[in-house]
Amino acid sequence: MAKPHYKVLIVDDSPDDRAVCKRRLQRDPDRTYTIWEEELSRKGLVTSQLVQPECILLDYRFPDIDGLQFLKQLQVLAGEQMPAVIMLTGAGHEGVATEAMKQGALEYLVKDALVPEHLWQAVGNAIESVKMRRMLTAKRREADHLYAAVQQATDAIMITTAALEPPGPRITFVNSDFTNLTRYTAEEVLGKTLHLLYGPHTDSAVLDRLCADLSAGRVFHGELITYRKDGVR
Repeated sequence: MAKPHYKVLIVDDSPDDRAVCKRRLQRDPDRTYTIWEEELSRKGLVTSQLVQPECILLDYRFPDIDGLQFLKQLQVLAGEQMPAVIMLTGAGHEGVATEAMKQGALEYLVKDALVPEHLWQAVGNAIESVKMRRMLTAKRREADHLYAAVQQATDAIMITTAALEPPGPRITFVNSDFTNLTRYTAEEVLGKTLHLLYGPHTDSAVLDRLCADLSAGRVFHGELITYRKDGVR
């Protein structure tokens, strides 16, 4: 199976430190990399926008802007596409590293104590963390779009859990048309079972089939007699 391939940008004003990081990355047994290098942080910002790396290895000290300023500007430029950033520091600069993580870095590594395995693991973990963050952001956006769509719908919409066991599916969402139709407020129905809406003329067999279809992810075809809060069918 092909190894995952990632783009990495090394921003460090020391040619020796860049060379060490590059050699170690190229020996990673689990991943392959395309590697770019920049010695100045401002150039690193430009390159990051051009190549869109999955990970940036960032030194702290530069003759132009330091690593913390780099992070702040990168967040503005990249927005939701912010790549994984790992801060490289010297021994005794843990305070800088902590501040860098507040600014958006996912990890920091002390150069003097850096071994290849730690670098490989840090890069892999940071890239996976960014992937997860973007996936969750996309899911939240999708949920927001769904919420807006059902709120604007001209039909009554109710969302439930899929639990088949007694007492059955519970209501987790209703739109405004649902509350207008049933005369219940959202607070009165959320967390309740579907039985809240049923009365003496509701067909229990049809209700059981509805619950079974909800639990199995099937489309329910049928008709149920339901009741408003004031008892009107």
